[in-house]
Amino acid sequence: MRWAEASTRLRTSGRAVHFAVAIAAVLRCASSAHAGEPCGHVVSYFRFPYQGSAPRDEWRIWNPSDRRDRLFLSFPGGVDLGGFYGVRWDTTFDHAWFAFRDSIYRVSWQLGATPHLITSLPVRANRWWFNPDSGCWQALRVTDHPWMDLPSFERYAAELWQTARDGSTWRLVRADTVEYADWENDRWHWIDGTPVVREVPVRTLADLESESWEGSWDAAAPIDTSKLTLRANQVSGYLDEQWLFLPMKITPRRGLAFRLSEPGAPEHGWQGVDGPFYFVDLDRRTKELVQGTADGATRSLAAEHCGVLLIPGWGAPLVIDSSGRPVFAQPRNAQGAVWVPRPRP
Repeated sequence: MRWAEASTRLRTSGRAVHFAVAIAAVLRCASSAHAGEPCGHVVSYFRFPYQGSAPRDEWRIWNPSDRRDRLFLSFPGGVDLGGFYGVRWDTTFDHAWFAFRDSIYRVSWQLGATPHLITSLPVRANRWWFNPDSGCWQALRVTDHPWMDLPSFERYAAELWQTARDGSTWRLVRADTVEYADWENDRWHWIDGTPVVREVPVRTLADLESESWEGSWDAAAPIDTSKLTLRANQVSGYLDEQWLFLPMKITPRRGLAFRLSEPGAPEHGWQGVDGPFYFVDLDRRTKELVQGTADGATRSLAAEHCGVLLIPGWGAPLVIDSSGRPVFAQPRNAQGAVWVPRPRP
């Protein structure tokens, strides 16, 4: 009887072991398959020339799937030429538009794509877009704005220009007074209150940058940086120089420690963060300075995709993994780093 019971227990135990081994194998396979899946996003950024470097402006893409940095577009540039600007994608990320020097281009969002010239902009045009009502490109030229100074919310003389349907020529369609409707996003309205811009839906760099702005920090909690433990009290703001902890999605017990910056001037209307940042592991009670994050205030904190964290900063973009290790870094002549759906191969 005892032998039969022992034999039954052994068979049951053996089945449990085989079951556990099978489950572990399935989990390993699932984990490996997940790890092998390509990331649906890449980091898009721009590298501009600096004194002593090659005089070229570059649009580059870093892919977290293979950790490779690739050139997307390159134009002959110069320190004072301004580089790529006004970059935007259609809402499906099939193609992008951008301006370089005085011209607007369209390019397929595909590796190896060649940009196509659309039109040359009017002299000193400050803003450009495609108007779906007229089926033409339009550009705004603000003629008496003190661009080197902060806006004083006064009225400015402006001209609205529009192309022919084939983009070959421009004509003046309205000359009037404009005011800022939204300084942060460069939106204007005419003196009668009607908006200047009527544009097809697009995704701008600011739209993509916003996932690293203050609206994405809801999960941040106060942290005691001496004991490396979370606090139960509420976020108190920048006056108390309180440290906050933003957990990573993939490893919620690890993340960034940061402080809120002093709010900017009223025309900004946003809350920023003060660098440098620290990578914190709550379980190990460790805190390490994130190399490359400098002193000073910035609106962007970080944005996570595919288990890595992009820290845009004021240039010198940095990507770290879930252990806090840098996996991608650029010098200060890089800017505009955002996560964007990966281009077609």
